[in-house]
Amino acid sequence: MNEPKWRLLVVDDDADVRADYQEALTELGYPIDSAAGGDAAREQLKTGDYAVAVIDMTMPDFTGKMSDFAGEELYRHIGEHYPATQAIILTSLPSIKRATRMSGQGAVYLSKLETDDSELLRVVSEAVLRAQDAKQRLARMPFPPSNEWGD
Repeated sequence: MNEPKWRLLVVDDDADVRADYQEALTELGYPIDSAAGGDAAREQLKTGDYAVAVIDMTMPDFTGKMSDFAGEELYRHIGEHYPATQAIILTSLPSIKRATRMSGQGAVYLSKLETDDSELLRVVSEAVLRAQDAKQRLARMPFPPSNEWGD
């Protein structure tokens, strides 16, 4: 049974892509929120207990200008402020160098062109389990890190 307060967040500047991912992920039974960019995602993260954020790599940065690094910046923000939230990065333009670097930082990096709905569901389900484990480990710490889970 799913923890009712866990949520999923889909971040992509393309409304059709966001809708497609949300439709595919409803099968998992978690509430799903979406954001059109990094700034909107940061605001969303403050409002819920997110197990997983599915992030587009290329989207507008905080100035509104398209950036190949906006997804990577959001990934780092999540890691710093929401340590239990797992990030999955999707991109249409995969870079082996970037994927290798980010995988070394713990990111799950997928190609939009090669990932079907069943693969996305599998990867997100695995990420939810990692988020649950991380949250339990953090709760056992004598002084849990300050975060914005809403607990």
